[in-house]
Amino acid sequence: MIATFGYGLSKSGDAYGKQLQNLLTGNWSALIQLRRNSEVAEMSELLTHPRIEFWGDFDLEAFRIYRSLLKRIPQLVLSPLYGPLHSLLQAGKGHEYHQITGKEGQAALSADEFADLPEIRQLAELCAKCGLDQECLSLQEIATHGESEHQFPC
Repeated sequence: MIATFGYGLSKSGDAYGKQLQNLLTGNWSALIQLRRNSEVAEMSELLTHPRIEFWGDFDLEAFRIYRSLLKRIPQLVLSPLYGPLHSLLQAGKGHEYHQITGKEGQAALSADEFADLPEIRQLAELCAKCGLDQECLSLQEIATHGESEHQFPC
């Protein structure tokens, strides 16, 4: 699973996840892999796994990062953890792209954005005005939905 926390990894306060996105779409050898267990494979081997899941916030920038990673990792799918985020956003939960949330720098959804990925376009339209942070899920929700074999969107 690739879980993004891109905004927290930016060198400057207004990079809006671009540092992570650029690093992940550039040269994989520039990544520093921290392994606490020697049984964990090298990054180059992990990235050849037949199923790699992406999980980030449910917002426009996360879907942009997903799209850019998909170019390098064609087997990348959205994590089932997007399921409960999707339900919460449909129920009116979430936050606007406002300075108080640190999301004010995200570009608006353009008319033809994600035209090549219709399922992602539908998700982007849902979060065009309000996004939802992945941290809103409880550990129990992460454990339950994270083990699901179902691909999102189902």
